[in-house]
Amino acid sequence: MEKLYISKELKQAAAKCKKNFSCLTGERKDLCPILSCFDCDVHFILGLNESPCAFQSKINERVYCECPIRIELYEKHKI
Repeated sequence: MEKLYISKELKQAAAKCKKNFSCLTGERKDLCPILSCFDCDVHFILGLNESPCAFQSKINERVYCECPIRIELYEKHKI
């Protein structure tokens, strides 16, 4: 598995992560699948997480992710 570099600033921006940055370790089983992105700013995901996530919100009935680390993984690393 590819080793990823995530900046200290990005981790600080995601400080309210309740999963202890589990997306950066192991097999990344906690990653929300991104279905699409709008203007590479709003990243829609497949439904709500089973465990509460401070970075998930809804627009109408669509769930989107605001986690700076998840967005970085998707945009920069295509994960």
